[in-house]
Amino acid sequence: MTAYAQTDASVGGALVSMLVPLVLVVGAMLGALVLVRRRYGLTSSDGPLRIRQILSVGPRERLMLVEADGQRLVIGVTGTTITRIATLNAHSDSGQPVEQSRVET
Repeated sequence: MTAYAQTDASVGGALVSMLVPLVLVVGAMLGALVLVRRRYGLTSSDGPLRIRQILSVGPRERLMLVEADGQRLVIGVTGTTITRIATLNAHSDSGQPVEQSRVET
């Protein structure tokens, strides 16, 4: 029975010796992520640019409603290009474009 108890203790010790460094590394990575996000303002919601809505129109195509400096921009995003489709009033709920840009095909 002593051989079984020693084997069980060595498995538990090996498991603890693997989990403790893993927990420390994951904790350090999460701490670094929090510091980087605070340092570079990645979590700030008071910036000049906000994505209001994203609409998927294909496997790699999206329409995005972006608010920037009091204007709302409708932007088309594909795998290779980004195109401004229209500029809307920031406070307009009617959806009427203020200025419409030329759409490239």
